[in-house]
Amino acid sequence: MLLTEIIGAWLAAFLTLSILSFLFKENPLYKIAEHLFVGTSAGWGVVIAYWQVIDPNLINRLFPDDPSVSPEFKYIIPLILGLLMLTRLVPKLYWLARFSIAYIVGVFAGLRAYAYLNSDIYGQVIKDPFVYDSVGSFISSVILLLGTIAALVYFFFSKKHEGAIGKIGKVGIYFLMVSFGASFGFTVIGRISLLIGRFDDMIQFSQPQYYYGTLWCLGAVIITLFFYFYIKDSNNSTVEKN
Repeated sequence: MLLTEIIGAWLAAFLTLSILSFLFKENPLYKIAEHLFVGTSAGWGVVIAYWQVIDPNLINRLFPDDPSVSPEFKYIIPLILGLLMLTRLVPKLYWLARFSIAYIVGVFAGLRAYAYLNSDIYGQVIKDPFVYDSVGSFISSVILLLGTIAALVYFFFSKKHEGAIGKIGKVGIYFLMVSFGASFGFTVIGRISLLIGRFDDMIQFSQPQYYYGTLWCLGAVIITLFFYFYIKDSNNSTVEKN
């Protein structure tokens, strides 16, 4: 096994245990692992954004590598908007970034609204309820149709929610709670699956081929936290006595 793989396994085990140490109490090891994760993620995101988004969609269109391809000067507009975003770093010019932010928010809201109406509203209310292969599919589509309408009635604020509209809106609340609960459950399951993956790696790194990396890192984390909190409590006791 390569030395780089062993070092990577020990580093992964140590950082994972440092993150999990937050379950006991906030400590410097957790802070170090947290800052490393945030910084690495930010750097990785910037690199990926440049090489997968900016370079192929902007730079190569303004300055194509192929001499036979003419530049597309219409992409100067997104270039200007992107540069205006950087003016937030200059206190006297930060207001120029508002034009870029307003454009991005407006376009994104329009695209999301169209996608939402096409997939969630049209797909659920208009199309799917009338396409079914069995009785169970028909019942499911009817429930989905009624739940969507009830949820929309709940957000209808032009009339006071009383009488029939109030009852339908209350049914819509139940459907919304089921939807939110399912989304939350799906998120929790996803996080648990990630946690199981980390535990599998930790078990693997505790094998002899990795020189029992997980066990050594666990001991190092426990000893470090013990001395840290011991010194911290001693200093607090000295301050209180004084």
